[in-house]
Amino acid sequence: MFYNVCGRLAVPHYDSITISAYTLMFYVIGMIPFVASDSALPMIQAHPVTLAAMLALGLISSVMPYTLFPLALNHMELGKATILGFGEPLTATLWGLFLFG
Repeated sequence: MFYNVCGRLAVPHYDSITISAYTLMFYVIGMIPFVASDSALPMIQAHPVTLAAMLALGLISSVMPYTLFPLALNHMELGKATILGFGEPLTATLWGLFLFG
């Protein structure tokens, strides 16, 4: 919800990529204390494909939505965007059940 309101205020003044870059930068800074780097580094060294999978997952699940959401705010009301945002976890759950059983 906080991102929706702040995103709506920033859309007229900044490009969607700029908004996404600042948002993800603050998220990364906020997550640093919770990252277990001692366990992640050996896993990446043992399986180099893990790093590629982590980067792809980050791009698909974070960068794309946070870049596309400000673009959507240019074309719809904040209330509609928020309601659609609350439906996304349900849709993801249903697709997961459908695709993976």
